[in-house]
Amino acid sequence: MLMPLEAPQPKEPIHIPDGNNLLKHENNQILEKIVIGKSDVDIAAIIESLGNSDWVKEGRKFYDDEMRICPFCQQRTSASLQKSLENYFDETFERDLEAVNELYSSYKSDANRLLEDLKSISQKLENETDVAQLITLIDLLESNIELNVKLIDDKCKALGSKFELNSLQSQLKSIDVLLNDVNSKIQNHNKMVGNYANEKQKLTAEVWRYLLDNEINSDMADYKTEKKNCKQAIANIEKQITNKNIDLRTKKREIENLEKKVTSIQPTIDNINNFLESFGFQGFKIVRSERSNFYQIQRADGSSAKETLSEGERNFVVFLYFYNLIAGSNAQEGITSDRVVVFDDPVSSLDSEILFVVSSLIRELIEDVRSEIGMVKQVFVLTHNVHFHKEVTFNSKRPVDGKLKFENFWIVKKLNNVSALQSYNSNPIKTSYELLWNEVIDENRNNLAVQNSLRRILEYYFKILGSVNFDEIINEFQGGEKTICRSLFSWIHDGSHSVYDSLNIEVSDSKINTYLDVFKRIFEVTGHSAHYEMMMGNN
Repeated sequence: MLMPLEAPQPKEPIHIPDGNNLLKHENNQILEKIVIGKSDVDIAAIIESLGNSDWVKEGRKFYDDEMRICPFCQQRTSASLQKSLENYFDETFERDLEAVNELYSSYKSDANRLLEDLKSISQKLENETDVAQLITLIDLLESNIELNVKLIDDKCKALGSKFELNSLQSQLKSIDVLLNDVNSKIQNHNKMVGNYANEKQKLTAEVWRYLLDNEINSDMADYKTEKKNCKQAIANIEKQITNKNIDLRTKKREIENLEKKVTSIQPTIDNINNFLESFGFQGFKIVRSERSNFYQIQRADGSSAKETLSEGERNFVVFLYFYNLIAGSNAQEGITSDRVVVFDDPVSSLDSEILFVVSSLIRELIEDVRSEIGMVKQVFVLTHNVHFHKEVTFNSKRPVDGKLKFENFWIVKKLNNVSALQSYNSNPIKTSYELLWNEVIDENRNNLAVQNSLRRILEYYFKILGSVNFDEIINEFQGGEKTICRSLFSWIHDGSHSVYDSLNIEVSDSKINTYLDVFKRIFEVTGHSAHYEMMMGNN
């Protein structure tokens, strides 16, 4: 609820201070008068010749009549000097000096009184709109007064010079105009206060007339137009919503009918059997069961293989079924819904060949997720098998000590029957064989330690895994390359069975680069360049 406004109160008019006294001081003749001593005294000629009357006047303050010592040269003076000084600075000089001092005192007194009155007025007008302009004019006036006071003070110190004060007339006139305008506003205000009831009624009528003519009529017309437009827009939107709901129900029925048509177990049977055949599982296959939408594992003679499958075979079939289920559904609905896939140790009891197949299929699925292909949005792989972990996480684009932006690594640890997840910024599972290759890749490698790394790589890959003798590898080379290859094997063998003093033995970078080139050629001539490129991290 709005509170009623209080009736305004009359205001006192501003008493405008008079600045004419300051303006009169500006015309004081003493400012332009050159005040010097009497000219017919014996010392007058030299004082006027040097033009140092003011200087001598100041020196008189320090002249001792009894000691008669000159305050400037500190020499003893004659007895007549005191009389000459008194005659030079006669009564006329003293009157002029008193007039200058009187002007200084009067000017400061009148100026201070005027400034105090003006500042008092500005405080009374602190809520008025004109106060800022008034304060600016007062500050400007005060600055010019300070300059004039300084000029009069200079006249007191240099009576023999002429001075002219800065005129304050224009500034005082601006202040008078401003204050007269304020008084005019106060007069109008007081007139309105005296006729408050009529003025209030008149103002109220004018406000309502203004609102009606300029605001309400226009707003009412705009409101009616906007209301009409909104109703029409709402009707159109409601009609669109009704049509969209009809279309939505129609599309849902079409999807249901299409899902019923495409929902079939035969594609899954064919996919699983193709996988089994391609991976060498010839002893059994998947067939339709007599029950609708069910499978059966059957031997070649038609008998059931349910009870005779090995654990590894059974686990592989389960994996293939799950892998195909990812792209479909157990029901006729939901085959197009998004999903998150979890593989929980899928290689249990599988041999190394099938382990490689499983890891390859999971890698393909992860690549589809990364490329936003299909309905799978996220994949979790849990495993205890380190070899499977290395296979399923292999990616040549991954930095050595980092991870790709779409992947994360964790290790699950259990302490006191409580499982905890520990996150890693890079793949935490590395083999000794991979660490040897990291030594070869590192550009800041130790040239002496790399010998042992090269020997262990070649022995593990060719001797242990491939059963290939080093002499057989050497025989794959011809000419000078054969000599360099034999030298390489001798060098790495010597480097892994000797102790070098780094103060006496230094292996040059050029020699290391030569042997590294031959190391690469060994994989090329033996047909294993792909393994070399993979371990070196090349695409």
